[in-house]
Amino acid sequence: MTKSSEEHINVYYQEPVPSAFDEFYLVLLDHGPNREEPQTAAEREQLEQNQLAHLAFLKELYDQGLSAGAGPFSDGKGGLILLRAGDLGEEDVESMLNSDAHIRSGRLAPRIRKFVMPKGIL
Repeated sequence: MTKSSEEHINVYYQEPVPSAFDEFYLVLLDHGPNREEPQTAAEREQLEQNQLAHLAFLKELYDQGLSAGAGPFSDGKGGLILLRAGDLGEEDVESMLNSDAHIRSGRLAPRIRKFVMPKGIL
């Protein structure tokens, strides 16, 4: 074992199986039904405003400790948000996501999956 791996020992994640888990939501942001490129200056301005609002929304989730991370897929076909579940139910997550400008406009369509990881990984 190298020094680096010794520093990252997780007491909850011992062989053969982890003994405790943290819950998360994986939010896949697929392309929604409203993906047409803007044709007018007003549409381009609206898309730019929605993008800025989307980025502010993601930053707010992170600043509140709800998001462990978010970002676009490298192929340009959507993105993801990794949310800490805590006390959030799926309905809470859906409600929260509906405040995202790109989701409200139909540019992005979320798919929500709850999962667990060994405690302390993130």
